[in-house]
Amino acid sequence: MDPITEIELRAIHAFVLARIPYTSRVARLMRTVTEAFHFDGVYYPSTPAKRINRTMSRRAAELLAVSTRIEFPQRTILEHTFPLKAMYNTLLESSREFSFGEIEAYFSNTMRECPLVTVTREEDRLLNNDLLPTERYLQAGIEIGEVEEMTFGTTPEWTPLGAQVEVVPDEPDEGGSPAGGAIADRRDHMSWGPGDIEIHD
Repeated sequence: MDPITEIELRAIHAFVLARIPYTSRVARLMRTVTEAFHFDGVYYPSTPAKRINRTMSRRAAELLAVSTRIEFPQRTILEHTFPLKAMYNTLLESSREFSFGEIEAYFSNTMRECPLVTVTREEDRLLNNDLLPTERYLQAGIEIGEVEEMTFGTTPEWTPLGAQVEVVPDEPDEGGSPAGGAIADRRDHMSWGPGDIEIHD
């Protein structure tokens, strides 16, 4: 990860150890750190991120076909499938004293299993952050997949997400390697929930 992301992640680690509640200041760091982890440790501002993120809703893919590089970011939202507050509170609600390595592994695994998804602005208004991550997209009727490449102004090849997903193990080791894992069936397009990524006491 880049040096700024590491500093921000260390701040989040300190917040969790100090049991700092989720606030707008915590949210800002959570957003930039999770976005960096989604893009393999490199942070991109929102507009360029939406131009390279290939995980998107079917409607966003349809929008890609009729949009320019300028228009597409203006008409879409880079959405956290696992809302930031719930992601942070999963750590906060545990009685564990997490090491920095465990926090790093948690973010890495969470963003692998709960990626950023580009949705239309209209779809974003349908998503309910009070529902479980498993249910948010199902309840809103939003189908998620990936495009082969970002082709502005032409119809992309869009493929729904697969039928299975490897869930994050309960406790990653200090180096960030999974300590174990399981396969969970997807319900329609997504099947993760807090139980899939929670680090248990």
